Amino acid sequence: MSLFRTFSPSIAALGLAATVLGVGLSCALAPAWAGTRSCEQEIKSITETANQQSDGTKKDKALSFLAAAQDELVDEGDEEDCMSQVDKAKRVLGL
Repeated sequence: MSLFRTFSPSIAALGLAATVLGVGLSCALAPAWAGTRSCEQEIKSITETANQQSDGTKKDKALSFLAAAQDELVDEGDEEDCMSQVDKAKRVLGL
């Protein structure tokens, strides 16, 4: 019983410190996470733009890049390669 009384303040202090650290990190990192759009969101957005394109050639080329981006994301889960394909589609559409 005396062992419990000896260590209980230390355990409580560690718990409090961990809570404060967790809250602090979540507040510090939240803007960074909120500022980036996922590749999946970009694909949806650019697909809508491509479908409104009057030039059929540009539309088809952009949609093929977006299909490749979706494949990268689904097959390999590679966000960077996915965004590279999305950027190519944007360039085709002049965005």
